[in-house]
Amino acid sequence: MIIFSSFCSPVLNHKLQYMKNLKTLISTVVFVLLVSPILAQNAGINQDGSSPNANAILDLKSSTKGLLIPRMGSADRMAIPNTKGLLVYDTITSSFWYNTGINWRNLVGGVVDSSGSGIVFQFGDIAADYEESHHQYQ
Repeated sequence: MIIFSSFCSPVLNHKLQYMKNLKTLISTVVFVLLVSPILAQNAGINQDGSSPNANAILDLKSSTKGLLIPRMGSADRMAIPNTKGLLVYDTITSSFWYNTGINWRNLVGGVVDSSGSGIVFQFGDIAADYEESHHQYQ
């Protein structure tokens, strides 16, 4: 009986350890599968506890604070590889810049319309008469 017990003990210990490892692996897989959908959701940053808009990856809401875009000098901005849609504030030119994927474009605002009809806001290649668009959206 002593010979049988000493022979079976290492085999049983090995099987028990295998079962513990298998249980840990299954628990980890189940946990990852349950948590993955939570991590893939959109995020909301607000003060009222409301849910983020389902169409936005990031939904910011505040009546007392704004969004602070990354600030840098022109040389730092130009050192960033072209990334379509990237937005930065250039502290040298005191203006916002966006990247087209090919180059940087300045967002210029507050240009006075020479016809006297109002202020023209120009965003890259697009210009809109403020007075005309202002009345359309009221």
